[in-house]
Amino acid sequence: MSRNTSDKRHFLASQSSQTSLFSTPSQTPMPTTPFLEGLDHLVLDCDGVVYVDDQPVEGAADLIACARSRDMGILFITNDMTSSSERIATRIRAVGAVAEAEEVLHAGKAAALYHSAQGHGNVLVAGTKDLCTELLSHGVQAWNTHEWQKTTAVDALLVGGYDGLAFTHLDILLQAWQPNMPIVTCNLDRTFPSTSGPRLGCGSVAASLAYATGSTLINAGKPSTIIFREAEDLLGPGEVGIVGDTLMSDIAGANLMGWKSAWFRKNGTPHDGSADPDIATDNLRSLFAGL
Repeated sequence: MSRNTSDKRHFLASQSSQTSLFSTPSQTPMPTTPFLEGLDHLVLDCDGVVYVDDQPVEGAADLIACARSRDMGILFITNDMTSSSERIATRIRAVGAVAEAEEVLHAGKAAALYHSAQGHGNVLVAGTKDLCTELLSHGVQAWNTHEWQKTTAVDALLVGGYDGLAFTHLDILLQAWQPNMPIVTCNLDRTFPSTSGPRLGCGSVAASLAYATGSTLINAGKPSTIIFREAEDLLGPGEVGIVGDTLMSDIAGANLMGWKSAWFRKNGTPHDGSADPDIATDNLRSLFAGL
């Protein structure tokens, strides 16, 4: 997949996407014609749509294969900020689908693009080594909470997430914070799916820091236009459709961009009113049936 150079104005204007995301609940139609019909590009969420932990989601590999057989552009877009693009592509391949690192856009990369565009030279990060490496690759010096010294001034804080993240790490970010210092979160997700049940999401963790400082979080992940406009740059021109399992991130972001959207509605999940998809389905194979 070719990549066009990202226009920094996409990211500098991104904060306007944090409001007006909610709409009135409506009856969402089930698919009557194949979702893929008329699309040039297919965007897929990863957690909950392609896999859950290391388990494949039924029909996901077949959906991806059908899109490839139609020469559609493919992009995997995820609020995961703990892994590199190559690690995420490896997880996708492990469930039986074809995927390349260049086809993965994750929230960590979106955050790095935002900090770079804002001219943040030093960022204190509560996150993984992969997240710090992503920032460094975009010219941003990333300091992990384990290595930061109080004598080192920082321009912004970034909340990622990883197993073992504790309030002691957030305490370090709080101690580094100064009035009007930006606090960026890799996503606003309250929870994320796992085979053992829902787990606390990055958004819930970041919210505690925002509450402690009285700050407004800057979201780099879905549904922010930071990550969605980067997706459009990667895909190029054409009609785009997204398949996601979360209304307030996947579908709300698609609505902001004017993309076609399919809500993968598992286990009778109720419509929460945060966004309206074009269609809803509990069967991924229904999105290409008949093609």
